[in-house]
Amino acid sequence: MIMKTTASEASIALKHPVKNRGTTSARRLDPETARLLAQLRQMNKEITTRAWAIGDAVNELRALGVTVKEQAMFVGASRQRLSELRQTALAFPPDERPQDVDIHFCTIAMRSARRLNLSPRGVVDDLVQRGIESSREATRYLAQAIRQREAMRSRGRASTAWRKPGPWNQPHSEAFQSVLPKLDAGSVKLIIADPPYGRYGKYPDGQHSRISAAARSCDNLDDGAAQRQTFDLFRLAAPLMADGGCLVMFRPGGLADPLWLMQAAAEHGWDCRHALAWRRGPVKLGDGRSPYTSQTERILVFAQDGMALINHDGSSSADILEVKLPRKSYASADRHLFDKPLKLMERLISKHTYPGEAVVEPFGGCGPVSQAAIRLGRRWLYCESNPDNFELGSRLIDEQIAASASVAG
Repeated sequence: MIMKTTASEASIALKHPVKNRGTTSARRLDPETARLLAQLRQMNKEITTRAWAIGDAVNELRALGVTVKEQAMFVGASRQRLSELRQTALAFPPDERPQDVDIHFCTIAMRSARRLNLSPRGVVDDLVQRGIESSREATRYLAQAIRQREAMRSRGRASTAWRKPGPWNQPHSEAFQSVLPKLDAGSVKLIIADPPYGRYGKYPDGQHSRISAAARSCDNLDDGAAQRQTFDLFRLAAPLMADGGCLVMFRPGGLADPLWLMQAAAEHGWDCRHALAWRRGPVKLGDGRSPYTSQTERILVFAQDGMALINHDGSSSADILEVKLPRKSYASADRHLFDKPLKLMERLISKHTYPGEAVVEPFGGCGPVSQAAIRLGRRWLYCESNPDNFELGSRLIDEQIAASASVAG
């Protein structure tokens, strides 16, 4: 709510609707009532000032390595509230904080700024100029503005999305460690990562079978290198996430998560919100020498401390995803051995993003994430350091671009 002041505290008047007349009347206040209202207004100002101070303090502690979750537990406060104050304080540096505006109003503006392509302060100034004073009015107005902007952007997106300059909407033949630092903070809504597990196929050259045409070379074959890739991803991705964004990571099925994985996530402010199971197809009997055979892969959904995740497309919230592998996945030279189905990627992208938002594929391979993003009208970024895999992935992405352009035309 925007807080207004008057020249004389003693002349406060309350305007209220008069029943059955449709008009308003003003009544003069006695000195005691005027004094109490002035005191209440001053207290409200002090609450806002303290809220900014709390946000700054949370950021200072976060820089010292104390997570928002740990701070909330120590002070007995809501983690979501502390996270909101932290993000609002980051979005509004001290010299840009509007006067006489409640911090909750600024939080609402911050959440909408990126989707409106405006600065948070610019959104606040627009609300003030329009005379919007309540949080409910601000939320309603901004939601309508976002819908109108996305409707305009959706026109022609399918045929022009990949032609924009900059790092987006093109494949990068280098490791994600070189590409992610080029992105703006808060610009990424979704990262879908299939990192190396450190234990590729049965043979030294990465093949799973000598009769598999899908065998492809892979980087980071040893456990230490594979772990470093995951560490780097958690570190570099943390400042890039937009509000409500998440990191989706594939992990081998039938195994417990290693301790180092969750430690690396927590170190950079990530929480594991969901652990999904991807059922890849009909049950296989296995070779009989092991008591169990894994029929699934696990999909972990990470989000930054305090960020709320929503179901963007209203699809089923079941934590078991049943998407069959295409038959040619393990037999075609046009597929990587560890390729994932486009239908699975489309489900994840639709679940966690709106059209026009940005999706990153740090371990590119065949580029199924980028291909699905093109189909769905999302911005995309593909990274692959292995030359053979990049040649394959970039070719498949080009084919998807051409197919999407043909449909749009």
